[in-house]
Amino acid sequence: MKFTHNITATLYIALSLLGLFLIIALVESSHPTTANLSWRKPAIGTLFSIVCITGILAGVFPSKCSSTIHFGRIQSTTRGAENETVFSGHHPRCGQFKAHIFQIGDKVFCAGCTGLIIGAVLSLFGVVMCFTNQCTLLDGPLVFWVGVIGVCCGLLQYHFFNWGSYFVHLIVNVLFVFGSFLLLISVDAITKSWIIDVYLIVLSVFWVFTRISLSQMDHKRICSACPMERCKFSKEKDEELYSRRIP
Repeated sequence: MKFTHNITATLYIALSLLGLFLIIALVESSHPTTANLSWRKPAIGTLFSIVCITGILAGVFPSKCSSTIHFGRIQSTTRGAENETVFSGHHPRCGQFKAHIFQIGDKVFCAGCTGLIIGAVLSLFGVVMCFTNQCTLLDGPLVFWVGVIGVCCGLLQYHFFNWGSYFVHLIVNVLFVFGSFLLLISVDAITKSWIIDVYLIVLSVFWVFTRISLSQMDHKRICSACPMERCKFSKEKDEELYSRRIP
């Protein structure tokens, strides 16, 4: 089963990076169209804004979608049971996930989801500014390559940035989403092609689902190595749980 998950993770990353390399190739070989489509910027900006708003809502209200993309929103424990794990949000508060959560007061937050939300909010603000021609500072090759780096960091975070720090986890996810926005605004300015813009938006959605799937696999790895026997996600149950939720 571990081999199967490794193959799945490799496939997701390979397809995501292939899509990114195709964007690079299109940008490097494209010639800006001379057609002035007045609807291009408003339409592309609106479409990407819908994606950002959907992502924000999914992050703010994880209980609505956690049953299909995460552990599940559980905030209970069995009294008197030793080693029983308390769940808050969609992470067990057992110490194994200390790099995935942080606490402000009595509220526990998922570092990954928080990073995605912050990135989506910044991107939404950027879309409003840039696609209404109020800001042209983000147009150009430098911004494009910064976006490429941000997306690569997000896709490869469990390979190169799994440092056991919730702050790193948060920042990488901010860069991941905001990098997608930087790619979009720079690709639109360079190519002026609504077809490439739409392709990039669809690819951005796939990148997010890839990141979610990789997160699930990382959680499974953590739970499989956990010594607790009475955890809801113990070794006896995690295979069945994740086989239902990982494509």
